[in-house]
Amino acid sequence: PMDLPGVCLVFKSGEGWGKDAICAVLEKLLGKDATFRTENMDLVFGTFNGSIKDKLLIQLNEMGGKDGFGNKDKLKGLITAERITINDKMMKPYNQSNYSRYMITTSNLSPIEVKADSRRFVIVSADPIKPLEPWWKSWWSMVDDEDSLCSIFQFLMEVDLSEFNVRKIPSTRIAKCMKQSNTPPIYTFLKHYFGTDLYKEIFLDEYVTYKNKLAFNITNFKEVFHNFCREEDLAYLNTPIKVVYALLNEINIERKQISIDGVTRKSLLIDVDALRIALVNLVVEEVEEEE
Repeated sequence: PMDLPGVCLVFKSGEGWGKDAICAVLEKLLGKDATFRTENMDLVFGTFNGSIKDKLLIQLNEMGGKDGFGNKDKLKGLITAERITINDKMMKPYNQSNYSRYMITTSNLSPIEVKADSRRFVIVSADPIKPLEPWWKSWWSMVDDEDSLCSIFQFLMEVDLSEFNVRKIPSTRIAKCMKQSNTPPIYTFLKHYFGTDLYKEIFLDEYVTYKNKLAFNITNFKEVFHNFCREEDLAYLNTPIKVVYALLNEINIERKQISIDGVTRKSLLIDVDALRIALVNLVVEEVEEEE
């Protein structure tokens, strides 16, 4: 328990699937003093967070996108920080070691920001077939039975973890889908055309070599991008052009006015080889449709 895992479990399903059933068992095994389960995110991310002090397990129940995206930096910090600041009401804030394991349960489509290179979230989804009532009756009967809990505890204590790497995040279908939904359309566009040589076909003569990079006519580039968004049903995202330029700048695609053969034009300067390397960690592969 003194080794902070640095990852957060995310359980996703429809309503009434019993996402918090595992947390209920863990609460019984660890004790209520070592666990905290809440739907009120302010108790974790707000000004006063005394509820999370001295906790080994913290369940964020039914987290929505507003809470997950709005508190993304705080959440990442709580998952990985070795020490955290506790601010109790009527008390002076103080620091303590952080041993908390976080679990998110949600029915929201995209409750947290999960980028293509995310290393903090293990995301799993429930079976689409909802367990029947008799199954749940048996489950909750087990949760209230001390002998059953003792058997679970003994089983868990005997699991060999010597070869287990908690930081090796499994790639699940739902995780890939969430990563794709959180990928800016401009990166998806760049992956589609610049991940291969398709850009040579779509841009034709609308680019030239300029100082070891390719200079693309910015007006033509925007037109091709907007057409791509419409064809891929991404137009609804309607990313403001200033945001697009900021995202391009993050991957060293420079917007610059250049002069070629006496003609001055606004261009985007792209190092294709460097871009392909950057896109590996920015865009996940397409999720294949199930037959």
